[in-house]
Amino acid sequence: MIYITIGESPSGVYESQVVGVCQRLSQLSGRRVLLVAFVSLRGYFKARSAIKRSYPHSCVLPMVPRLRRWKWNLPLLIAACFGRSQKVCIARGVLATQLAYRLRRMGLIDRVVYDGRGAVTAEWQEFGQSWAPSLQTRIRDYERSAVTESNFRIAVSRKLVAHWRVEFGYSGHDHVIVPCTVNHDFEAEARNVRADRETPRGAGRVVLVYSGSVAGWQGIDRLTRMVENLLHRVEYIDMLFLCPPSPVVDRLVSLYPQRVRRDWTTPEKVPAVLSQADVGLLIREKSVTNQVASPVKLAEYLACGLPVLISDEVGDYSEFVREHGCGRVVVESLSVEDVEASLAMPTSPRKLCVEHFLKDSPPINRSYERLLSAVSP
Repeated sequence: MIYITIGESPSGVYESQVVGVCQRLSQLSGRRVLLVAFVSLRGYFKARSAIKRSYPHSCVLPMVPRLRRWKWNLPLLIAACFGRSQKVCIARGVLATQLAYRLRRMGLIDRVVYDGRGAVTAEWQEFGQSWAPSLQTRIRDYERSAVTESNFRIAVSRKLVAHWRVEFGYSGHDHVIVPCTVNHDFEAEARNVRADRETPRGAGRVVLVYSGSVAGWQGIDRLTRMVENLLHRVEYIDMLFLCPPSPVVDRLVSLYPQRVRRDWTTPEKVPAVLSQADVGLLIREKSVTNQVASPVKLAEYLACGLPVLISDEVGDYSEFVREHGCGRVVVESLSVEDVEASLAMPTSPRKLCVEHFLKDSPPINRSYERLLSAVSP
């Protein structure tokens, strides 16, 4: 089995959602999955070293500059796959899937699995106006092709499958749902540091945390407005942003220097940082991108023992939080009642993570086993 990624660099997400998946599929199938990773020429050798260190059975290739030239990567992909016995290719994203189709037409592989990470066309329309303008007019065709012409599909949420049915007329059942999960190393580290947790701001204080990027779909503007309003009204609440630099976040830090801080750390240190907080925040703007999403930070928060305050209509997760009582759904604004109610929830967040969001948790195992059964010769 081959797993293709294109244009993604090593990161915490890559470690969890690519390397961890290849490792788990290798364990379940009894055969090592070959990871073929196209990475940017800028920093190529550093990225190659990081990926090979995490997953030795990988072929890391320099991507032809500019996303619009994605087809030019085909010769290198053919060379990487030629003569190998693998007959199944999992392609992460629509462009990787288009490359995999070309391998299928050449007879180098038999089956293509589209690993759908979200509503690609909607994401480009809502947040990607500056992404490869020449691809804007074709991206919907590529996504339709990935959904309808692949032999099997992985979706990150039930909402994404429903989106495929409405937008592209997908009517089949050749798919599995695999939400974004955490690796065992992350969960084990989180469990260890949580056992020794000490409230960093002193007894009686509550620390909220946001962990993630500051990309457009993250809704960082909305989040900071909500947090600022809450800090203004409630003295005992503090805020930690675990994110890259952002003008709106830095402004909040300058307004409340004793109660708000921003940090950015390496992936292996994230469990220790998150475990020092009390409540995780997952606040998103209402958009198609977010309505079908599966943010890995929910699994990370739960692994670190944090209840979650989540906005409505975030993939399958808003309903998950309601159903399992592991936090509170924030409808309009963030309130002290939301914070206190989430802290009072009797559900164990870590237990939910183990049951639903580890690579070998029962529902994830069933999905991977069905996938392997469907594409096996």
